[in-house]
Amino acid sequence: MAVNEKPREAPAPATRDHYASGHKRNLADESSYLHSDHSLIYEMAEALKNSLDPGARVLEVGCGGGHTAGFMTSLGFKVTAVDFSSVAVGTARKNYPECDFQVGDAMNLDFEDKTFDAVVSIEMIEHLEDPQSHLSEIKRVLTSRGSYFIKTPNRFLHDIYYRKNENIKQWHPSVMSTKQLEDALALAGFSANFVKMRRLPDYQVKKFLGRLGFIGSFAKPVIKALPMGLLPIWLQPSMIVVARKGN
Repeated sequence: MAVNEKPREAPAPATRDHYASGHKRNLADESSYLHSDHSLIYEMAEALKNSLDPGARVLEVGCGGGHTAGFMTSLGFKVTAVDFSSVAVGTARKNYPECDFQVGDAMNLDFEDKTFDAVVSIEMIEHLEDPQSHLSEIKRVLTSRGSYFIKTPNRFLHDIYYRKNENIKQWHPSVMSTKQLEDALALAGFSANFVKMRRLPDYQVKKFLGRLGFIGSFAKPVIKALPMGLLPIWLQPSMIVVARKGN
């Protein structure tokens, strides 16, 4: 963690159960699947395809309704996906029966050492109380030259966007800056390669336009066309990282 960056407050003990109950409510309606808006975006899919061979063993942590796992399976990977919500796992199994979905804990993975060639998490690590323990678990289950593909909000813009949300520290206790994430990965034995977003994904366009009110409908074409790749990494709204395990 960077020296001058204050860590997030740990969530209250009941936060995990409260989050799980909210997760269950969201997935009770099978027409609305958690994480459908956070599915594997182009830049991350491209990084996976360029880094892994067909048949690679991939673990997704925090699978929600299973959309990302289903997509990765279509790329030819052998996918296992976990979520701490049994409701999420049940829904994912209905959506993508070809995938292996299991109930699991991101900080205590029930797999043997060096099981997977890659691990993927999308909009997940920011919800954890102890991301460093999670990274240690990821390193354990990865093969000697495995990689962890991460997508998570960039704290710099996250804190601006949610500045009026008093509860956000409970739901996102571990949002990190680029420096904080790089340092956390290094401490766990990973080297970090940040990948720039070229355009805003649809869910982020929608969130941004919502802040603009009625002006948003006129601004949508402009927002969708913004050349995000010209921004430095620390100004990207989300961090996409390919973290490679050291020998």
